[in-house]
Amino acid sequence: MNSYYSLAMAFIVALVATPAIRTIARRAGRISQPTSDRWHQTPVALLGGIAIFLGVVVGIAPVLAGTFPQIGGQKPQIANYAIGIIASSLVMFGAGLADDLWGLRPNTKLILQAVAGAILVSSGCVFLLAPSTVVNVLVTVFWFIALTNAMNLLDNMDGITAGVAAIAAIGFAVLFSDQPALAGLALAVAGATIGFLIFNFSRASIFMGDAGSMFLGAMLAGLGAAYSSFQTDNHLDSVLLPILLVLVPVLDTMLVMTTRFLARRPVMQGGKDHTTHRLARIGLADWQVAIALYAVGGIASVLAVTLARTSNPATAWAGILFVLTALIIMAYLAKLPIYPRSTGMPVSRIALLVDDLLHTRRILDVLVDLAVFAVAYWGAFLLKWDGNPPIEQSAALSRTLALVVGVRVAAFFAVGAYRGRWHQVSVPDVHRILEGTALGTIAIWILVGGLVGPVVPVSLFLLDGVLVLMLAFGVRLSFRSFDAVRLHIGPRGAPTLIYGAGSGGELAVRELYANGQLGLFPVGFIDDDPHKRGATILGVPVLGGVNALSQMLATHKVERVVIGTEALGPEITRSLSDSCMAAGIPLLQMRVDLSPVKREWTAEELLAKGAEIDEAFEKIARSDGAAASEGSDRDARKPKPIIRLA
Repeated sequence: MNSYYSLAMAFIVALVATPAIRTIARRAGRISQPTSDRWHQTPVALLGGIAIFLGVVVGIAPVLAGTFPQIGGQKPQIANYAIGIIASSLVMFGAGLADDLWGLRPNTKLILQAVAGAILVSSGCVFLLAPSTVVNVLVTVFWFIALTNAMNLLDNMDGITAGVAAIAAIGFAVLFSDQPALAGLALAVAGATIGFLIFNFSRASIFMGDAGSMFLGAMLAGLGAAYSSFQTDNHLDSVLLPILLVLVPVLDTMLVMTTRFLARRPVMQGGKDHTTHRLARIGLADWQVAIALYAVGGIASVLAVTLARTSNPATAWAGILFVLTALIIMAYLAKLPIYPRSTGMPVSRIALLVDDLLHTRRILDVLVDLAVFAVAYWGAFLLKWDGNPPIEQSAALSRTLALVVGVRVAAFFAVGAYRGRWHQVSVPDVHRILEGTALGTIAIWILVGGLVGPVVPVSLFLLDGVLVLMLAFGVRLSFRSFDAVRLHIGPRGAPTLIYGAGSGGELAVRELYANGQLGLFPVGFIDDDPHKRGATILGVPVLGGVNALSQMLATHKVERVVIGTEALGPEITRSLSDSCMAAGIPLLQMRVDLSPVKREWTAEELLAKGAEIDEAFEKIARSDGAAASEGSDRDARKPKPIIRLA
């Protein structure tokens, strides 16, 4: 019961302290001003992390006081874990508060994060990933630093970090249901963040700052390491489940680091290129972005708790497919045009090497396919042996998984499967996927068969190939589905009718969809061919012919009509023009025009050209003077050079 007291007390303290801290921050001038690399448009008070910190401290006090005397004969290391989590989080709170008040250099913050991670490790909270203690310690310190920074990076839009942290903390509390002290820590974090969230949700009146985001990151990192420290049977689950609970900040950090590297921008530079900003770019409001990320965090937490409680293969499949779906969405968001083409860092040799190897920056496609190939191979084993492969086959899976994934990627590279764009999957792309799958399946059959022998039957390789085809096609077609969803939830332009349901009309629809600056949104086709009526082209219906145009204009509240074909008779043109003129609607013509490009000269280039012309005139003058002094009639009769500027 003490754990639930932690939740309630932390909530109440944060609820009361947040408006008080907000008033103090405003009077002290601790205000976050809008800048080009920040999302908010109005000044907002800072130092909200102090309210979260006070809520957690008050919330955990009764739990720790009531738990420590009772654990001496059961699991004395729990006290050490709790102290380590609290101590390391205190260091991060202090570092974040100092950064909010006076500013700290990135190197200084990194050193303090490493010190706090060492404090956590010294308490016994260590990820049990490998037999080597050194490796486990290094992994734990890296986890602490990475998650602390990830939560800091995620704090870029109203309500995101507080809500995501609350959901993850509740998940940890369920995992620690048999450990009251650690469950109390998690619930105190949940209560404090929920109390603060009331003032931080869109539109926020106070931000948590680094003091809050780094403190929450340290608390969640410590809880994840403590959970792993209890797991002695399954080392992989002890790492994967904490990661699943904090999946949102982990994926956001991966997205930002990858896209900035590929755009040749500083990784630590601020900007509006996070998951939140990209979701807002496709049309979601700030509060909708927050709800969407809460949903992802909630599903991840439910899956993590379920996986910890049961070994049902269906749950494992659900978790795998969920993570794969999240990676696909991240890859889609990563391809949205965010960075100006004119900005960026100088091209490095590493970036050029990546470009060359990955066919003009297809690294995100490759990363998604790596997950696809691993899921397909693992799924083939689960389907072949009804979700429970025998020990010998499980060992074969572990031994050959990396080899199979590598061969699949190499086969897809060999046939050019990464040269196309997933937004525009074409028939040649389909052929390449079929060829790459067939080539990879044959190569895997030869290599894996020679490595493990008859332990893995031939039918498993065929099953793996079928799963690869299904998942690879599904991933690529999902990008088209995301485009359709984006068109419906995003801001629409003026309702527009397009005349001509042929290739020209299809081109017009694609242009209107792709070029949002035109401010037009296609709602239907006009076409006099009766066989096309009722059909849809790229999701746009053919509504009827010109004779029904007046009715269409009124029914669909049309504001523009675009002629998408040039093969149009004068009678139809007059009819369209008369109907649009009567309704007061502009009639536009889309043309594909190939015209020569005119060279435009800069001021510097014009000055340089002027200097060349002056020099040419001087040479002419010198040659004329020399000819006159020699008195040569023959030279005098030579035609003088004439220079023209076109």
